[in-house]
Amino acid sequence: MRNMLFGLMVVVAAVCAVSPARAQTTPAGSCDRACLNRIADAYIAALVAHDPSKAPMAPVVTFTEQAQVLAVGEGLWKTAAEGPTTFKIPVADPGAAPEGAEPAHHRGGASDGPDHEPEPARKPADAATCVLRHGAAGERSKRNILLLIANAYYGALEQSDGEAAPFAAECGRRENGMHTAGAGAPPRPANAPADGPGFGFPIQGCAEQLDSRAMSYITSIDLRRVWIADEEKGLVFGLTMFRHPMEEKSVTILNKDGTTSQRPMPFAPFDLEAAHIFKIRGEKIHEIEAMGFMLPLYSRNGWSPFLR
Repeated sequence: MRNMLFGLMVVVAAVCAVSPARAQTTPAGSCDRACLNRIADAYIAALVAHDPSKAPMAPVVTFTEQAQVLAVGEGLWKTAAEGPTTFKIPVADPGAAPEGAEPAHHRGGASDGPDHEPEPARKPADAATCVLRHGAAGERSKRNILLLIANAYYGALEQSDGEAAPFAAECGRRENGMHTAGAGAPPRPANAPADGPGFGFPIQGCAEQLDSRAMSYITSIDLRRVWIADEEKGLVFGLTMFRHPMEEKSVTILNKDGTTSQRPMPFAPFDLEAAHIFKIRGEKIHEIEAMGFMLPLYSRNGWSPFLR
């Protein structure tokens, strides 16, 4: 179960909606970082307790797990045994509220309690679950810049262009607990899988890997939900669907010496529902913590009736 809950890294994406009765009396933005963290913590505590009634949720909630819409109380609500302990990355964004709602995205937490008055009016209306089973103040960026930089990462992947996103020289990426790019990588939790070469290939720098076209088997990155940025910590959360038709069974690799080589890609078509947390400092991407779950090609994400 420890290995499964390691996958809760960035799983709870909550849109905290103001109830109609309170919408006129509760000022926008009054649910600050501490409030958002408490709401997310209460959600995780309820999940581990297998008791949705303990979660501060709105009356109508959209809940997905592995991109499938489920009833609250199903899926991980029945199997979770413990919350994150040694590895926890909260991403609180009080400024992401759409039309009277205030989103929060976190991975862990503690409950509000009945005595916190304006906070019970803000309750998760959306929750997305993706389960893996087996800086300095002077370098802070504004929220809109953080969101632009995170979106640039997905464009750089699609274009196989390491210059299309502002990668720091020491940028590192880990996927499902494994170090897959960069000389360094985000600190790994004690219960993560052992590091190894990314996808069986040598590990390259974040930008270098893209320039080599090693990721060119990714045809598109659709249904992007890059809405939540934590200015204080320089963190951005993204939830997307990676498309892999795998029509070509090899990719052409650009080697450092200017030559090319073929890399076999003997995989069946698939989608990857992917969650990312980006650490951005000095308007450069320094660390990427990623998690993905394979799905049939051209799956919907549970949040949109469309494929793109």
